[in-house]
Amino acid sequence: MPFCKLFEYIYCRMTVSSIVDKLIRGLIGKNKANPVSTIPLRFFQVFEDHGIAISQIPRLLPEIQFNDLKSEDSLLQVLNYEILEQTAKLFGIRRLWLEGVDDQIYELHSCYKHPAIFFTEFDDFCHRKDNDLYLPVRAFTTCKSLDYTDSVYQPIALVLVDQIAVLDDKEIFRYCVLNDAWDWGYAPTRIQVKAMIHLISIAVDESIPLHVIAPDQIEDLYASTVFPGSLIKGCYMTDPALDDYTTTGYYNSKETDEFPEVLKYIEEHGLRDLITKEQWKRTQPFQDSENSCAQSVKSQKPRKPGKRERNNQELWEPIREAARVMWAQEGEKLTISEAVRRIKKLEHLKASKLQNNTIHKHIADLAPNHKSGRRPKNSPKLSS
Repeated sequence: MPFCKLFEYIYCRMTVSSIVDKLIRGLIGKNKANPVSTIPLRFFQVFEDHGIAISQIPRLLPEIQFNDLKSEDSLLQVLNYEILEQTAKLFGIRRLWLEGVDDQIYELHSCYKHPAIFFTEFDDFCHRKDNDLYLPVRAFTTCKSLDYTDSVYQPIALVLVDQIAVLDDKEIFRYCVLNDAWDWGYAPTRIQVKAMIHLISIAVDESIPLHVIAPDQIEDLYASTVFPGSLIKGCYMTDPALDDYTTTGYYNSKETDEFPEVLKYIEEHGLRDLITKEQWKRTQPFQDSENSCAQSVKSQKPRKPGKRERNNQELWEPIREAARVMWAQEGEKLTISEAVRRIKKLEHLKASKLQNNTIHKHIADLAPNHKSGRRPKNSPKLSS
């Protein structure tokens, strides 16, 4: 090949190669997000995913004005280290996530085989609100009903919850995810979870909701790449609740045969004094100088009943009302034992499924003259 032809061939190949290279680098550059441009997007996201409208942001962060929220560009002009740090503290998230550095929203927390760490995290993060219904622990699973005899994988994720504000009667929460990949079918993890939840439910006197989510969502929870609040759908009260598996004596208690193992675990690890009802009542509301604006927007609401009070209303009041009606109609000739027998036939009442002596105990004080269940002498036998 003549030299001139060879030179022309090489030149053309180099030119085409450089053009393709520039095109590829241009495409890569367009697809690769600029971390700085990610900041306003994530700033808006953290508020919206916590149920806060963009127009409400100045109520929590007075440094931000309405004019700053018109666009991502206008917001980027006012965002600085202090505002990002304040936002991160307010919602308990990583500032690095806000800055677009990575996708991990929360710091990682683990307490497997070290249950005392769970109560330390609880004490540091959760703060009692005496004027509100406050459920400080939420649980997530992929199963509609947990069953320790089932060999299928039954993942559990625990999340601590703290109320940081009330905006127009809407409660705003921050979250702390426990990144332990609990499996209900694995006894060591199940017993530990039951022990921790048993003590927490007694101390706070509230239920522990158990929310069913998709497998990929619970994996995102374990990795701390999703806001837990976005996974809570519908009512906070669930059936079953996680504490149904950790208590005895309730109509909906489950897996009660394992309760002795739970108590044994509590004693062996010295957990009983790590959280008590008295300690929980003394816990002070969340206070942080940088977040004082969040406290100022709270509204006072009447106290709502605790779990045991609700259990009393839902379980025992209906059978007590039925007993009152019976004795109002028949007086002293109706014995307590006969009243119990009739209540057992009222299948629409939850308490009708309980043992006779349990029902007897809860209606005995309503009997005329507080008599025992023995039939008075010479009293005719009643037919149902």
